[in-house]
Amino acid sequence: TSRVAKRCHAEGVVVLTTGTYGNVMRFLPPLVIPEALLEEALDVLEAAFATEIAATLAMRGVWLNSASTRHRIAIAGHVLHPNVASR
Repeated sequence: TSRVAKRCHAEGVVVLTTGTYGNVMRFLPPLVIPEALLEEALDVLEAAFATEIAATLAMRGVWLNSASTRHRIAIAGHVLHPNVASR
């Protein structure tokens, strides 16, 4: 979560990591936020998670290839990246 938080901060999205093991992420949007800005922040968060997942998969011998495969990575019931292939 700390690497995801750093990526979010680099893109201007304010998040905090909390919890006993630093495995909880808090969002700090203003009370009044335009929908477009919220969507942009969520896109940044999604990209940060996708980047970290891709890095983790690469360390485990799995690489992302958007041209040749149709496998899906599902985490907690959500598809995070539609194209995954093994080396």
